[in-house]
Amino acid sequence: MKNKIIFSIFFALMVQGCTMQQATVNEAVATNTTEASLLMEPRWASFFSGHDLDSFVFIGDDQWSITDNYVEATSGNPKFLVTTSSFRDIEIYAEFWTSPEANSGIFIRCQDINNIAAGTCYEVNIFDQRPDQSYRTGGIVNFAAPMAQQDAANRWNTYRIISEGERIVVYLNDELMVDIQDDAFFSGPIAFQWSAGTVRFRNIRFRPL
Repeated sequence: MKNKIIFSIFFALMVQGCTMQQATVNEAVATNTTEASLLMEPRWASFFSGHDLDSFVFIGDDQWSITDNYVEATSGNPKFLVTTSSFRDIEIYAEFWTSPEANSGIFIRCQDINNIAAGTCYEVNIFDQRPDQSYRTGGIVNFAAPMAQQDAANRWNTYRIISEGERIVVYLNDELMVDIQDDAFFSGPIAFQWSAGTVRFRNIRFRPL
């Protein structure tokens, strides 16, 4: 009987320890996991790896060109690369480069691909010189100002965008920028924008959550 009691206590402590360990792992993934270690995990797929744009449709015009391992737009009318599928619970990883005057962004849960805007999607902004700095690079236009200021121009940067249920989290260069709860848009395609300057994207990945 004594051995059974000891075994029961040991088993309960073991289960509790595993549960606490899993909670710690989940919290680390949601907050502090670095991009380098995160991208080693399985289940990542590619929207664009430097070869073709088959995962997208062109909205606006098709003046996007692939150079080396990135896709670039520099002129024309406002344009978007829009995924051919819709998403709700997803994590997006993308690298981007812009000139100082550039206006760009990554739009998620878009409601109408023929009307992509901050009022019909969540726009994770890329716009260092935005007149209203409240929603500059790192923020979600009309929803959340960035928690910190980073200038993205003239260098390669990384975005991690986590969209799960009503929670949206944005990391810029591994720094937390946005963490909000909102239910304005349920699901939809993802769009990559050019509006001004020089805009480049590369290594665009995603994984379902």
